[in-house]
Amino acid sequence: MIDLTMNDLIERTWRQNEIAQPACPEMEIERLRREVPSRLGMPMPDRYVEFLRKTQGLSTNAGWIAASRDTPAAASEESESTFVIPGIIEHNEDARIDVPSYNDYLIIAYSDMDVHGWDNQRQCFSQMMHGDSRPMTTFDTFDKMIIVALWEGLLPENLPDPWKETCPTW
Repeated sequence: MIDLTMNDLIERTWRQNEIAQPACPEMEIERLRREVPSRLGMPMPDRYVEFLRKTQGLSTNAGWIAASRDTPAAASEESESTFVIPGIIEHNEDARIDVPSYNDYLIIAYSDMDVHGWDNQRQCFSQMMHGDSRPMTTFDTFDKMIIVALWEGLLPENLPDPWKETCPTW
């Protein structure tokens, strides 16, 4: 297994995008700690809080990790990107309207084919196909989940050698 951490993923994504997304302000994190349980019915995972302390969401060409609230993606001056990284509460509330089975799921990351997040019923991080209610994969850590969520969006030169050929299996 390849030992890649949340910090590695953030650094590699910033290197690829050539610009860093700023950290989430502490006041905003405290707001989320109050509102996620009351509005979404489950606590916010601690490791996601650590993620927000480093970066206010993250995006690649293959997906994103939610910000504290809808946040424009950082872009270089040459970029004409107007992509907005979805906020965790707003995105989950919207997703639950369309997919009622998400009521017991906290979507943290989104990729082209799947959603990734905290499965409150099973008490684990997981990956599900869009609109499904059964996990395809479960993860024992937040880091493994987000790496799988975004690894395809990282250019090969930003990945460790073993990843240049194949996708990791957890």
